[in-house]
Amino acid sequence: MAEETHAFSTNAADDATIASSTLVSWGTGTGGARVHSGYRAAYLSVKPFIFTTLSEGIAVAAYANYTLVTTGHDIGGPLAVFAGSDIRSTFLNK
Repeated sequence: MAEETHAFSTNAADDATIASSTLVSWGTGTGGARVHSGYRAAYLSVKPFIFTTLSEGIAVAAYANYTLVTTGHDIGGPLAVFAGSDIRSTFLNK
């Protein structure tokens, strides 16, 4: 039971930090969308790897008609949303 209580208090502390965090512009062409600065920084740290991997995969004809779905859990949720938005605007119909 102590582990469950500890996990809850950690999540509550994280939620309070997130709620009080700075929102920053997502970027141009997003209609003025603002996002959590920490999640944006986390996404931008993995974006080069994602885009390199996708660019290499798109170049392979065998993958040309695949459907790509981004998904995440906990902190991965916002990162998946950011990736999906970027992937769509960068690779759709190209």
